[in-house]
Parts: sequence; structure tokens; C-alpha cells
Amino acid sequence: MRIIHTIASIRSEHGGTSRSVPALCEVLPSQLDVHLIAGTVTGSTQRLPAGRVNFHGVPEPPFLGRIRVGAGFRAQIDLLVQGASEPVILHDHGIWLASNHASAVAAAQHKLKRVVAPRGMLSPWSLKHSKIKKALPWWMYQYRDLKQATAFHATSELEAAEIRALGFRQPIAVIANGVDRPDGISAARRSSSERRTMLFLSRVHPKKGLLNLLEAWKTSGVYSSWKLVIAGPDEGGHLRDVLKRAADLGIDSMVKYAGVADDTEKWQLYANAELFVLPSFSENFGIVVAEALAAGLPVLTTTGTPWKELEVRRCGWCVEPTVESLTSVLRTITECPQEQLVQMGNRGQVWVNETFGWSAIGIQMSMFYQWLLNGGSRPDFVIS
Repeated sequence: MRIIHTIASIRSEHGGTSRSVPALCEVLPSQLDVHLIAGTVTGSTQRLPAGRVNFHGVPEPPFLGRIRVGAGFRAQIDLLVQGASEPVILHDHGIWLASNHASAVAAAQHKLKRVVAPRGMLSPWSLKHSKIKKALPWWMYQYRDLKQATAFHATSELEAAEIRALGFRQPIAVIANGVDRPDGISAARRSSSERRTMLFLSRVHPKKGLLNLLEAWKTSGVYSSWKLVIAGPDEGGHLRDVLKRAADLGIDSMVKYAGVADDTEKWQLYANAELFVLPSFSENFGIVVAEALAAGLPVLTTTGTPWKELEVRRCGWCVEPTVESLTSVLRTITECPQEQLVQMGNRGQVWVNETFGWSAIGIQMSMFYQWLLNGGSRPDFVIS
């Protein structure tokens, strides 16, 4: 069969989905004819798919960019469907954008099976964020496009529950993102007199809860022995708010912004840290958590993410996304000896290596596609 993946952007600054979708395309079994359509901008850093994946870049026009790009998506989908001699499944990532609507329209016209991966955009927090701005497209096309989807792809049980809570009753495949840690990354040596390093690596966006973290950082007193390294792209100027809050709290000397990290730099940041923190209000998956675990780091995150099992596996903490909860756990962390954190990180590394390997995820996704086309026994990871 021919599988067409569509995503508005694979630019590095647009978050984990921009990396995980090309990676998913790469690991799909060889008997599938895999295509990826994505918006492109000249000169930007992109995670292009490798191997036998057929990539189709749709240039974003300088005027109205990601609004007008929908026409290019529609034309490319039409070409790939018309040129196919085998059944076609369209797998669209994200919602709201013109590219997503173009995928829905094309699927309806060509009578295609269409899988929608909301990628966290249907969480309660995301729906409330910019609520007025989203009201018109929801009424005009977005709700209808979702109702007409053949099935959904969720990256966690939490995201599947959020989809169901909105009344959508189509099958949902719960298939996580994968992670692969490169070889040859070693941690820098830290002298006993140096501060310990806690790492935040993600988009610098209000959803990520950094302002709460800074308040807790100050209140808990963790700044006396730890430093916080923040890495990732600034979205909507939120970095300015973060750095101002750190200065207002008097902890700016303990907070360092490391900029946007490429793949090599990212893994070196993990290697040089002792603990990873993601204080988000909402995440559909949080691929950086899986990456941190793969790097052998214990993780502090929140119940706004699907990582409650961190505490069951004894490799981290998952608390309410509030200043009070973060403050309490940061005080606990300051009392943890280094060896205890190392042991937690080792347990997390074993867990992620067993559970989030890309090859197994590619097989699951292929089984899902086969089931959508041919029926038969429902895979156990599919919620009907």
C-alpha cells in the first residue's frame, strides 16, 4: 500500500513532532510505499527523512506562509493518489492549519482512509490557549474534518482519553514516539565544587511551565546547589518573559539559556546534566522525556504529561503542574545523593530501551494500516 504522511513543517524549531514524524516514516516496513509531504522554508534547519522515504517539500510562500501552503499540499496529495496503483492511506499530523484541512478535503474527494494524529492539539490546555482565535476554524471546518477521519493516532493513553472526551468515536491507535540515543556521547566531568545541572530542553513556550518552575526554583532553595540550563527555540518571545522572571527572582545567575541545540548538541546537553525537567501544563507525549531517559537521566515532569509511570518505575517524579508541587519535589531532589539519581537514571534507561524502540513502533503502525484496509482481528493497541 501507499502511505502518505502530511505535516505542516519539519523545521527544527517547531518541536518534537517535526523530528518524530520523519523518523516514523523511516522505520515503516519496506513493503510499504512511504511518502512525506511537508512545508519547507529555504535556509531553515529541517529533519529530512532518510532512506527509501519519498520526500515532497511544499515551499511556504512569503505572504501568509502557512495559510497559503495548503494549496500546495492539496496539489501534491492529488498527484500521489492519482499515480498510485495500490490502496492509499493518508496519515495527517496536527490540526488547525491549512495543510491539515487540505489533507481532509483531498481524502474526502479521493475516498481515502485518513488517520489524524492531533499531536497534543486536542488537550484541554491547548484548546483553551488562544481559544478565541481557534473558535472560527473549529466552527468552519476543524470539527467536521475530525468527525470525518477514519481513525486517530494518539501517542499516549492520556491523549486517547482527550480525544474520546470530545465525543469522537473512531478507532484510536495508541502508538508512542520512539527514541534512539546515538553512540559516542560522553558526559563532561564536573568537579565537586561546581553546581549540579538540571536541564530543560524543549520549546520555550507558555505551555511548558517555565515560569512556575522558576518560582519553585526560588522558593525551594535548589538554586544554592544547582543551576538550570534552558535549551530550545524561543516561541512568540516567551524567552524574554522567562529571563525577566529569573532576574526579578534574583536567580538569573543560576539560569543559563543555551540556545537552540542541533541533534549532536542536544545529546551532549543530556550527557552533561544530572536531571531533566519538563514542567509542562500539557504534552501529548513529550519526546524529550524519552530522550532524557535514554540518556540515563532521572526526570521531573508533571501530570500534564503522560509520564506517571516514572514513579512506578522509580526513575523520576510526576507531580501536579503547580508551583507548590514543584517546590516540594525540588526540595526532595536537593536531598538526593548523586548515586541515587544515577540509579534512577539507569532504571529509566532500561525501561526506555525496552519500550520505545523505533523498529517495534514501525511494525505496530504497519499493523494498524493493514487493519484499517483489510479488517480482521483488532490489534491490542487500538481502542475501538
